[in-house]
Amino acid sequence: MNSLRKECDRLWKEAVYLRAGYKSELSGKAGKQIGGDHVLNAHHIIHKPNNYLRYSLDNGICVT
Repeated sequence: MNSLRKECDRLWKEAVYLRAGYKSELSGKAGKQIGGDHVLNAHHIIHKPNNYLRYSLDNGICVT
């Protein structure tokens, strides 16, 4: 079960990056995935222990 959750978390993170075009949604800085200088992070707006929102893309933001 733990490995399934990790894979789902990884897919959610990648989907947040894709939706943001691999750029920070706050600063607009490009991530290394598209040739920029910045490391991107996908963060939950509402903490991920809330299982109802854990994998909602509307609950994610891409930042540097």
